[in-house]
Amino acid sequence: AAVRSPQEARGLPEGKDPRWKELGFQAEDPRTDFRGGGFLALQNLVYLAEAFPEDTATMLRESSPPSAAHGRSGGAGRCEYLFAAACINISAILVLLLGLNTTPSMSPVRSLPCPAHILARK
Repeated sequence: AAVRSPQEARGLPEGKDPRWKELGFQAEDPRTDFRGGGFLALQNLVYLAEAFPEDTATMLRESSPPSAAHGRSGGAGRCEYLFAAACINISAILVLLLGLNTTPSMSPVRSLPCPAHILARK
């Protein structure tokens, strides 16, 4: 696993580290992934990991590709998705669909109207 405890996570260096990619971030610097979801996405990801550690570990393991070095198997024998990036995207989509954003933004689905646009017009 990328980290085995909250203490080890706090000890990660700021900025780039290859272990961030093991958690499902797109790059070695996780800050770039949070542009789409912001602080709320970070809070949601932390809550998920702290409130449901076993479930989070299972989802992370199932989202990862198989690794002979770690003796684990991933979902369907290949990387299905980037776990952290998916969590951030889900947070961003929920903010959009629930109209929690304060400024209009684009809808992730072209045929789906953005609730923030509707609220902004009123």
